[in-house]
Amino acid sequence: MLFETKKEYAVLLRVSAIIILSLSVLYVLNDKINEIISFISQYTDYHKPISIMLKGAIISFITTLCSDICSECGSVSVGKVIQFAGRVMIFILSYPLIETVIKTAVSFSGE
Repeated sequence: MLFETKKEYAVLLRVSAIIILSLSVLYVLNDKINEIISFISQYTDYHKPISIMLKGAIISFITTLCSDICSECGSVSVGKVIQFAGRVMIFILSYPLIETVIKTAVSFSGE
């Protein structure tokens, strides 16, 4: 009934449900992700980049899911905004990696 009469509320309800479900799954998976990161940190110094990549993959999954739902509901523009927000979040999350790559490139160039 709500989906037929108030389309904008239906999209909001679906996106909210996806966000709540995704956050509850992340809450359950948080311990497992921390176990993976601590296991990796025992054997290598690359636990921080791997942690950033895991978080980026999770952000990508959630934003793609929300964007697809919005597109299916007929709100393609809302879906594109969600995709853009996900890309910005991943870029901000990956800033330490970008900074490390730039510092490494500068140190190899000898300056």
